Amino acid sequence: MNCFYYNSKNNAVSIFELLFSILVIGIILLLIFPVIVGKQTTARSAIASAKLEELNRAVQTYSMAGKAIDLPAGSDSQVLNLLKQRSENVPGSPFLPHINYSISSDTSTFRAKWNGKNFELLSKGQEGTGLDLQVR
Repeated sequence: MNCFYYNSKNNAVSIFELLFSILVIGIILLLIFPVIVGKQTTARSAIASAKLEELNRAVQTYSMAGKAIDLPAGSDSQVLNLLKQRSENVPGSPFLPHINYSISSDTSTFRAKWNGKNFELLSKGQEGTGLDLQVR
């Protein structure tokens, strides 16, 4: 007895089978899409936090060299320039030679705002001006 029955008249895929397959694939994609978007958002937030930590670590290292940063809140670009420049009076400088952030108030980006002591993170959607951390 042959358990593999082959009917030569019925070797095509019906339109119902094709539509059903497309429907199943669509449902699977709808279930997976929010998970992928959530992972992207989490990854972007982690990158922004790492860049913020790098900025604050440079501020701390600058302070440990015996120089306090006495700039008022909102002096984002001045603090960044201070950390980027080479100074004979500050051993170990420059602390951020490779960073090129610009000032932005775009609420669709992550920004770092100087509060007078260190940088704080402005997340997407938050109002305020700060250094654009270039996380898209």
